[in-house]
Amino acid sequence: MIKFMNSLYINGFNRFEVPFMSVLLTQKCTLRCSHCSDLMPYYSNPVHFSYKEVFFHLKKYLSVVDHVHFLLLCGGETLLYPQLDKVLAYCIREKKIRKIGIVTNGTVMPTENVCKLLGTSKVRVRVSDYDCVKEKREETIQNLEKYGIII
Repeated sequence: MIKFMNSLYINGFNRFEVPFMSVLLTQKCTLRCSHCSDLMPYYSNPVHFSYKEVFFHLKKYLSVVDHVHFLLLCGGETLLYPQLDKVLAYCIREKKIRKIGIVTNGTVMPTENVCKLLGTSKVRVRVSDYDCVKEKREETIQNLEKYGIII
């Protein structure tokens, strides 16, 4: 199931704007954190959601709003999602989406194609600060910075 979370408001100009929206792309993760806020370690058969399903719901949602100020693409481990490049490219092109966030635990280095997309001015990457993967996290951050990715 795709998880859409949002806070909605209609401003004084009769526009339907969404300050924040989150789309869950995958339940798969490289860590098994006992206090995971999204309960990922407790899924017995974690899945990647179909990009066709993600696009269907995302397009339908965007058809009824004027703007989404911040769209968070998340998971489990977002960078494990095999069609991240397709979803990210669509969100970057979509004029109704102002800013895009990606959350990663720092254990996965994205493909070169994904890095190029993450390097656009519309995207921000947040690398979680887990002590158990500190060295890998720092290595990932250095690699991301080489692509000009804003962290």
